[in-house]
Amino acid sequence: MIGSTRGMSTVECLVALIVFSLGALGAAGTAALGVRAFATGTHAALVARLAGETVSGLRHQLRIGHQSCAAVSAGSLVGASGETVNWTLTPADRGVDITLALGYRIPVGQHTDTIHGFLPCQ
Repeated sequence: MIGSTRGMSTVECLVALIVFSLGALGAAGTAALGVRAFATGTHAALVARLAGETVSGLRHQLRIGHQSCAAVSAGSLVGASGETVNWTLTPADRGVDITLALGYRIPVGQHTDTIHGFLPCQ
């Protein structure tokens, strides 16, 4: 048989190398996105825990203050990894409206979420 050869030509090897390289780059990009999402989720979970502790603390202040709205006040705190919780209180009918601003780092800067709630008091 004329023109019949065994093995792979140089062009076939180059095409296979390019296809493999594109697949490896895609896998690396996906892994980088996963790491970024994990880091963002970790910071978001930490700031959510701080927010929960803040609201629990405000409820505790109301309990020891005999449900008086004067027992709670606005404030802020900073977590160990730089997460921030700032809360403001606005008088409302039969309680206070609470606004929590939750700040945490994301890979491209800082992110802030806002939560609104209500604390019943007299």
